[in-house]
Amino acid sequence: MTGTGDKRILAVVTGDMGLAAGGAPIFLGRGERECEQMAESLSRILDSMAHHLENGTYIIVSQ
Repeated sequence: MTGTGDKRILAVVTGDMGLAAGGAPIFLGRGERECEQMAESLSRILDSMAHHLENGTYIIVSQ
């Protein structure tokens, strides 16, 4: 994928560090609600989109 429309994972929010690894910053929440709130806040701060993965992990992706 190339060009100006490329998406990047800016951050990961999870309640289980065993579910996340890689080059993006990882934020650890204490429960589903805290993870959801962190993901929403980060998406606003970073002018990006939060996507919920069905395992309780969120990825914050550039727009």
